[in-house]
Amino acid sequence: MLERAATLGHIDQVVEGTYNKFLFEWLTGEGVVEDLRTRRVVIGTLADDIDVLKTALSESLRNFGDKIHIRHTPILHQEGTTENVLLLAGYTHRTEPEYVAQLARSSLYLNAISNRLAAPSPRASVLGIYVGTAVSELVDPPDKRINFSSEEIRSAQGRHYVNLSKFQDPFRPIEDLKCGKVHDKQLVTREGRVPAVQHIESPSSKSHPPKGSRVISIEEVESEHQLEEEEEEEEEEDLPAHAKPDSDASDSDEDPTVINRDKPTAPVYIDDLISGLRDTENYDRHNLALTHASPLIRRKASFGTEVTDNAQDLASIFTGLQNKWNISNFEELRLQAMIAVLVAQPLEMGQWFSAAYFNGDYSISQRAAVLTTLGLGARELAGYGKEDAALTKSTQATSSFPSKQLPPKLHALYAPSPDLAAPITTASKQVEQSILRPLALSAADAISGPNVLKIRTFSSRMQVEKKRTKPMPNALAKVVADGFFFPLTGRWSMHVQGFSGTSSSSSSSSSSPLLNPPLLPLYIRTLSLILHASGRSTLLLPTLTHELLLLLLSLSSTTTTNTTISALPTLEAFLGALLTVLEVNGDDGEGQRRLVAGEHGAEVVELVAFAEGVLGRVRGDGEEEGRVRALAAGCVGVWGRMVEGERGRLLFGGVGVGGS
Repeated sequence: MLERAATLGHIDQVVEGTYNKFLFEWLTGEGVVEDLRTRRVVIGTLADDIDVLKTALSESLRNFGDKIHIRHTPILHQEGTTENVLLLAGYTHRTEPEYVAQLARSSLYLNAISNRLAAPSPRASVLGIYVGTAVSELVDPPDKRINFSSEEIRSAQGRHYVNLSKFQDPFRPIEDLKCGKVHDKQLVTREGRVPAVQHIESPSSKSHPPKGSRVISIEEVESEHQLEEEEEEEEEEDLPAHAKPDSDASDSDEDPTVINRDKPTAPVYIDDLISGLRDTENYDRHNLALTHASPLIRRKASFGTEVTDNAQDLASIFTGLQNKWNISNFEELRLQAMIAVLVAQPLEMGQWFSAAYFNGDYSISQRAAVLTTLGLGARELAGYGKEDAALTKSTQATSSFPSKQLPPKLHALYAPSPDLAAPITTASKQVEQSILRPLALSAADAISGPNVLKIRTFSSRMQVEKKRTKPMPNALAKVVADGFFFPLTGRWSMHVQGFSGTSSSSSSSSSSPLLNPPLLPLYIRTLSLILHASGRSTLLLPTLTHELLLLLLSLSSTTTTNTTISALPTLEAFLGALLTVLEVNGDDGEGQRRLVAGEHGAEVVELVAFAEGVLGRVRGDGEEEGRVRALAAGCVGVWGRMVEGERGRLLFGGVGVGGS
């Protein structure tokens, strides 16, 4: 808290009102997806200029209640705008409470709350409840405050949003940033004298116990241990000392001076693992740490706080790790370790990996590893870990010819590098085949003749029960929205807007490395896999569907630029994602069928029309062309079945009529 306050004082000294306009534009623009602490610093810097605060509050409130913003903006942006409105309202109310009271009764505010409450997305609608409750607590007396009496407002997330209007970051002198001074004051606050605002933090924040007791206990243990060693030394003084042997029985080297007796052991603690991964000069220790990384992280994940305290450090190390020693299965071991870190802390590390993919200074292969981690990690949380276990293992071909290989360095130079997108591509194709297979069997059954001439085999009840799949626990459903989906879709929209705004040319957005192969197909496949793994019973499935449909609509113009072989992977991933959206939403009763055919009907019709156009544009007899046409035909077939089912429900009430 003191570091943030001192930072505010330093920024205020540097800015001195010159860059207030720039900070205002950043706060109401691309800054909505940044961390809440960063936006708190910016708003605290603007706190002295009440005119800028009023303008920022009005602009944020206008964006908050705009219908187009509600319907076509990723939910991550909407949540950032909501936080800005509440923070600005709190600062403005402490300076001019009359202005906030007048604004709360204006048509701008009332229309914003009404549009929010009428939003089709439940996640967007509940944000209106948060703002209405927080503003009412600021301007209304206790007996006249708005009370929605909903579970959302009583939840930890609801209290977090409502308490944002009470945040106040005071200014501190820049001298508090000097080494030691802030640290001493922070230790004093840990003993109990914590400012009142320190308690108003996000639900994910955790308090750490003081470290003094740990030091005392360690000193006591060390002192007892030293006493025991002294007693043992006194007892063993009479025993003769023997020198080390000149050679080991297990070593065949004739020169005893070159024998390495200091062999590293497998890491047992996370600190040892981190130090081994950073020790790139010692091959044995580095390779041993990388080999045992995934099992150690999974073993420690449910025991103690070692993984929790070092999760971000581990993720940062593995993401930026280089194969200095040309280890043969380096990519597989690194990917397994990254997935283990993600599964150990899915909510926190899902957000971290998403931010690292867009904002981190990583290569294409490292970004591909991040997307693969998110996709396979989400599937493991959903219960598909055993099915995907073979996708992250080393698949080196063992051939008897040629019998010899080049030296390791030359072999690593000339051998084909492993495809980091292969696990996601393989898993995505398996999902697509599981969706298309029933359609193909149904089509073959329809053209084989009338049903009265067909012979059907009836299985016994025991065989049917044996083939029935047991329900799997889906831990992904709890964190899929905040940990995986919303960070990926929200930052994507802001990233594309940032690249398109830096150049006046119409093709400026294509200059982004994230819009070009091979990352774009991998990104789309990752989102479709996450949506499929979340399941049909996810509470936020309508919001997830809305986010993915917006993304596909924004990409539809990009994928129609050409149909060359370089664009076919993008088309295949695009159509696979659309097929996943239709399958997850359209085959689980009338509720989801009405959702796609009703609220998002216009978007789906446009995307299905695009799929029909792909059938007429893509030519050729290649394998890729065949897969693209099959996916396009599958999208059209699933949509037609959904339309027929909805038509039957409207005409006959859904009794005996369906499109399945």
